[in-house]
Amino acid sequence: MQGLREAAFPAPGKTVTLKSFIPDSGTEVGYGVREPQLRCTLSQCIHAAAALLYPFSWAHTYIPVVPESLLDTVCCPTPFMVGVQMRFQQQVMDSPMEEVLLVNLCEGTFLMSVGDEKDILPPKLQDDILESLGQGINEFETSEQLNEHVSGPFVQFFVKTVGHYASYIKREANGQGRFQERAFYKALTSKTNRRFVKKFVKTQLFSLFIQEAEKSKHPPAGYFQQKILEYEEQKKQKKSREKTVK
Repeated sequence: MQGLREAAFPAPGKTVTLKSFIPDSGTEVGYGVREPQLRCTLSQCIHAAAALLYPFSWAHTYIPVVPESLLDTVCCPTPFMVGVQMRFQQQVMDSPMEEVLLVNLCEGTFLMSVGDEKDILPPKLQDDILESLGQGINEFETSEQLNEHVSGPFVQFFVKTVGHYASYIKREANGQGRFQERAFYKALTSKTNRRFVKKFVKTQLFSLFIQEAEKSKHPPAGYFQQKILEYEEQKKQKKSREKTVK
């Protein structure tokens, strides 16, 4: 640590050599590398992709910037979310991969896809996300405002599709909750929304989320719950206006 403090800060992509004398272990030499700006951007994009899953959490392999020694991760048969540096692109492309979505962040293009990406989300809600993201994108002065603008449509998507989950957790005498899966997705009037949710409830993302909800006797007080309440209030006001018009 002393050697690290005394070493000159390396230029992006350059290394600094650190020597450490450990008793009975001889001389060990380590190399530190300053992360270039491109790697920082890659890491930020992977973190952002995971953050957009809120209120759910990515529970599988997650490596914002994959080191060369772990490139075989892209061959895993289990879900993964990883960031790969451009210099390893060809190596990754030549790897045996199945059902992988590979995005070139520098050019904003897809290098590899499964083919069903446009059909996973309900079309109406997908259009709502894209429309919201495109509105006033250049009007924000702070990163906080931009973050809220980007995350908002995704939170709203989950509110509209699974925000009614608490109503379908039935409590037993001992307080333990039991999620009523079939009744939950059948409660959706939209067939496309129901089709999506029927698949989504089978994912580990949703399973971990609902397990925590079953343990809690009351819905957690947080941003997601706040948005659920706001959405429910908006629906009540809409119904009230429609009755008034009739």
